[in-house]
Amino acid sequence: MITGEFAPTSGDTRVLVTGGGKREYLSVQRDLSRARATMGYCPQFDGLQPNMTAREHLQFYAQVRGMPTELIDHTVESLLAKMSLDKYADRQAGTYSGGNKRKLSVAIALIGEPAVVLLDEPST
Repeated sequence: MITGEFAPTSGDTRVLVTGGGKREYLSVQRDLSRARATMGYCPQFDGLQPNMTAREHLQFYAQVRGMPTELIDHTVESLLAKMSLDKYADRQAGTYSGGNKRKLSVAIALIGEPAVVLLDEPST
């Protein structure tokens, strides 16, 4: 229900968004696009492309999330370092251990510093 994939049988699902000194509750049901833009999601099963590197994945998802081009390289390098993936950054994801695949999926969820991060078994 939080992601808007399923509608609640009653009531409303709302996400608190803050910034610029403002607080706003977004209804997931009524304003799905804006609500989802505040979320990062790490699915239970990795949706990684085996022929893409960690760096390529992060660059791609940063672009998809609408991150300004001038911020992408710094963001990607920062996430690679924080997730201890920097030494694997230019290897294809299909060669990663299960743990490194999960780290990359978490890093993807963190792109753009979302207000809400949904993690589905990130350490399995």
